[in-house]
Amino acid sequence: MIKNQNISDLLNNFISSFIKKDYESIKNKGYFGDLDLSDILNVIGSYPGILTLPSKKELLNFYRYDRGENEAYIEFDLYFDHNQSDLTLCAEVFKRNNEIQMRIQDIRVL
Repeated sequence: MIKNQNISDLLNNFISSFIKKDYESIKNKGYFGDLDLSDILNVIGSYPGILTLPSKKELLNFYRYDRGENEAYIEFDLYFDHNQSDLTLCAEVFKRNNEIQMRIQDIRVL
């Protein structure tokens, strides 16, 4: 079973890298999956405010739908200007080769 803290760590890593504009690191970790960087930049860039990193406690506030022992689907509301938004990151989290990975499926208003 994938622990919630592991998912929180992945969200922290993705959001921190995105804020730093470290897109190469994000791509190398496979977070984009089949999505195109320009699509994600357009969605986040068109949302009012600036993407910010939520607190560690807030990073644990996601919806989780288990799909078996080593896979889950999550939905996490992104934060802009330190406030929770209705722009939601949707992702698969899975364990492969003893490593927990995340692949973004969509970012949309929910």
